[in-house]
Amino acid sequence: MTTAVPPHLRAAPRGFSWTPLIAAALTAELALTVLLVYAPPAFVLVTAVLIVAVALATAAHFALPAAEREPLLILFGTGLLVRLVVMFVWHYAAISPANPYGLHARDSFGYDGLGWLVAQHWRHGQPPRIEFQLVGLTLGYHFTVAAIYTVAGHVPLLVKTVNVLLSAGLVPLTFLAGRELAGRRAGLTAAFLIAFWPPVVFWSVHILKDTAITFLLLLAALGWIAFARRPRFRTLIAALGPAIPLAFLRSYALVFWIVSLAAGLFFIALRSRRVLPAVALVLAVAAMGWWAATPQGAQWIGVQEDLVAKMSAMGGSTDSVFEHVTYTSLQDILVFLPLGFARFLVTPLPWRVELSSWPEAAGAILRYALLPFAIVGFLHLFRVKRTATIPIVVFGFLTLVLYSVAFRGGIPRHWMQFYPYFLVFAATGLPRWPNWPLPVALGGIAFLVSAIAVTRG
Repeated sequence: MTTAVPPHLRAAPRGFSWTPLIAAALTAELALTVLLVYAPPAFVLVTAVLIVAVALATAAHFALPAAEREPLLILFGTGLLVRLVVMFVWHYAAISPANPYGLHARDSFGYDGLGWLVAQHWRHGQPPRIEFQLVGLTLGYHFTVAAIYTVAGHVPLLVKTVNVLLSAGLVPLTFLAGRELAGRRAGLTAAFLIAFWPPVVFWSVHILKDTAITFLLLLAALGWIAFARRPRFRTLIAALGPAIPLAFLRSYALVFWIVSLAAGLFFIALRSRRVLPAVALVLAVAAMGWWAATPQGAQWIGVQEDLVAKMSAMGGSTDSVFEHVTYTSLQDILVFLPLGFARFLVTPLPWRVELSSWPEAAGAILRYALLPFAIVGFLHLFRVKRTATIPIVVFGFLTLVLYSVAFRGGIPRHWMQFYPYFLVFAATGLPRWPNWPLPVALGGIAFLVSAIAVTRG
């Protein structure tokens, strides 16, 4: 009689030895220990946070089947490594006597400076003297940076590291969205694309709130996709809960997402022939919009004029050909909207981007190439997964309208929050358009000719 040996206790195949692997692991651990002993405190802190975060993220991947977990772990690890390399290169390349913390993006200086002043106030009770800059709801990222500085000290590299970890987290989340909407293959393709997508990598290595906003919105979208598949109260909470912090980061995003969820619920109610809940939702959303516009709804005319003035005063971004466009009436906004919408789709024009922002130029070219496939994939998913995609479509439309009007075509990094869904749509459309080279080539030539003609001079 023989006793079966458990698989994990069986001897390794002949010719294989664990000794080199164990020796390599011990050597790496010894080298890391020596490095951390002599490294600056900021680097030690960043390394410790990375080790803990990567361990937790790796453990979370084990909730997936092995067939999905293994390629996704490779994509997650590679995407994280790429982001870390870019972060350190960009950080140390930007360090100078006038910029000792290696900041790059313009808004990063504001988040870092105000965050450190607030942290000093919290730690030592020093008056920040910036009360006029700390009024309103959309200052959540300032306080997030301040909270990190309060605990860890003035370590901007740590804030960048947190953004890098959130950006790497977009890889598995994008896979889940793609898998639920279009299958495993589309999910892995979209995860691969976002792991190396130049603008996503570029904007995630700065002290900016766009990565956190993208991460929260994608979590909320996954919650809605789960609710559309199996309506439950807890999945509805999962669709709303992650978006609530947006009130303190980008308040209009929360409003737009709530309206988008209401649109999805309205569609479900109509499909189920529940007219009363559908009418109640419409009235509730209308009341919320009226209240948000003004505490006194009867003053709509004044609010309308104020809205037009605010939109006109915001002006276009410096890289927009429409930066000098102004509005004097609502009609001006409606007339400009198609131009602003088209400008957002092609933001930025690669030949108008500064050399220091070349990842945005590369991302724009890649986006132009994938745009036809994204349109095909979007139309397919909207046809077969309408309930799951309605909030995403409504949110995207409302946000695009705002960016098209307020920023005269948008700011390049605003594309960040759209990329997970854009890449899922593109991954869905790729296998559905086998004879694509000729029409894409002709479309690309037509686009370049028209864009150069419009932007000449």
